[in-house]
Amino acid sequence: MDAIDRAKSTMLSQVAEILSNARIRESFASFFVANASALYSYANMRPEIRRELDSVLKLKSTDPVAVYRGLLIQVHGAFELFVKNLSDSILNSYSSKVTKYSELDVKIRNAHAVKSAEVLAQLNEGKVNGSPYDFLTLQKNLGFCFADLTGFILNTDVFTLTMGNCTPDRLEKLFKALGLAEPFDDNTGKNHHVKKWANGAGARDAAKQAKQRLEEELRKRNDIAHGKIASSVSYHDVEQSCSFFLALTEAFLEKARAAIAK
Repeated sequence: MDAIDRAKSTMLSQVAEILSNARIRESFASFFVANASALYSYANMRPEIRRELDSVLKLKSTDPVAVYRGLLIQVHGAFELFVKNLSDSILNSYSSKVTKYSELDVKIRNAHAVKSAEVLAQLNEGKVNGSPYDFLTLQKNLGFCFADLTGFILNTDVFTLTMGNCTPDRLEKLFKALGLAEPFDDNTGKNHHVKKWANGAGARDAAKQAKQRLEEELRKRNDIAHGKIASSVSYHDVEQSCSFFLALTEAFLEKARAAIAK
């Protein structure tokens, strides 16, 4: 399994876990309510079980929206990790094909230098966006790169470290820096998974729908993350969010493979 396959596998496993949690909440609540009479018939013979069943069924009317809000945030987290892992995989593939920094495509070198500078701009704080970072290793590796020595190492994380949420605009900038085709071009709309998600829409329309859906997903995610707890989220919302991000994942994987095959 190569690095790109691992990026996909991690995304799939995380989404599967999220969906399983959502389905467990949905299924168990329905099961207990639907079978309350039968369960009480059994519990009447076991007082300790009846007490526990009473306690559980008191919660049957609890709104599950809090659980689904958390799961929706996790879906976005899984997608952000996928984008980071995909970026790292592409850059490592590029660097594995050369022996010196100067042999990398000049656009990749320029983007790497700029992104590294953005990270080093936070050197005095000792952190990047509030999290500790190993600036010393970055400086050391940049020295090898700029000296054009063999055995150089790219700090691939600088490409996504300051990125934040995966907005369409940020994805477009990242893909351009990585030498990938635009994230929401016609080829994205032609991707089998995106086309299926968009109910068979034409390539351009499917890509447009995907971009708009990402913006909508981010608005909902930000509402939840920034305290707008009135934002309603259902099991269906979580399921649809997973379906969308999995389709987008497949389209982005296709672009990555096309780029590293050149």
